[in-house]
Parts: sequence; C-alpha cells; structure tokens
Amino acid sequence: MNVFADMRYFALGFEHFLFSADHVLFVLGLFFLVSGWRRLFATFAAFAIAQSLTLAAAVLGWVHVPQAPLEAAIALSIVFLAVEIIHDRQGRRGFAARKPWVVAFGCGLLHGLGFAGALHEVGLPETAVQGALLFFNLGIMASEVAFVLAVGFAIWAPRSIRIHWLRWCETLSVYALGTLAMYWTIDRTILITAG
Repeated sequence: MNVFADMRYFALGFEHFLFSADHVLFVLGLFFLVSGWRRLFATFAAFAIAQSLTLAAAVLGWVHVPQAPLEAAIALSIVFLAVEIIHDRQGRRGFAARKPWVVAFGCGLLHGLGFAGALHEVGLPETAVQGALLFFNLGIMASEVAFVLAVGFAIWAPRSIRIHWLRWCETLSVYALGTLAMYWTIDRTILITAG
C-alpha cells in the first residue's frame, strides 16, 4: 500500500468521525459527564481502545453484527449517557459518573463496530487490509483528539472567567442531546421491525 492510499484512509477516518453525528454527540456527552483532565484522559483512552478492538475485529471478519440493530444500540448509548449526566447534575451520581472509563469502554465497543460498517461501505483494498484499517483508525483517533481539544477549550475557557449562564447552557445541551438520541433510537428500532 502506498503513502497516498494510506493518507486516503486516514482522511476517510478523520472525516467519518466529524460527520457522524451519533459518535460526535457521544464524545460530547462524555465532556459533560467527566470533570478533571486526568479522568477525561482515562475515559477517552478507554473509548479509543475499545473502538479500535471492535473496529479491527469486525473488519478482519472475526465479528459480524447486523448494522440496523447496532445503529439503534449506538443511539441508545447516547440516551443512557444523557440520563446519567442529568442524574449527576441533580446530585444522583450514577455508575457512569463514578466510573466513566468503564462506560466509555463498553460503549466504545459498540461505536467501533459502527466505524467498521462505515469502512466496509467505503471498501478495502484486497492486498492491504491491515494498512487501510490502521490508517482509518488513526484518522478517527486524530479527529477525536482534535474534537476533544476544541470542545475542551470551548467548555473550560468560559469556566475560567466564571460565566454564570454556562451551566444552564450545558444542561439545555444535554437535554437536546438526549432527545435527539431518543428520536434516533425509536426511528432506528422502527426500521428494524419494519424490515
């Protein structure tokens, strides 16, 4: 596999994360749930490791999961995260708030399978599957890191200058995130039962 082909798969992975609303919203939800850079790093590391494992397993043919139920489960993972965030805001600290890296790992397994579906749609070169997989995964991770840094700055910069309306905006954002994810869950479940 040549460098241009490698970079093509890197770019595809980078774009796929940024233009995949459900994956972006899950990562955004982790920001609202996790406080502190060290816990945030552990949480995102667990998510990245898990998604890499299932992405590789699915692309290499070790795991086969029907795409429609998987998409519904990914949407449901965002609903779960939104509920946990709201409970945390209300002082009812749930499992996800106490052990976010465990939840991120479990949900990362689902999201990795979703990434594999996208990679299968694009197609893989017959002679360099491992290289395409590696660079696609690196593209996803680079995109996630860029997103995490941008959102981290956007969320924590206003906190440092004590903008009081920020908490209200965060809560509204979490309700919007949960509502959209619930819509996706219902819509994707209806498609499964109709098909």
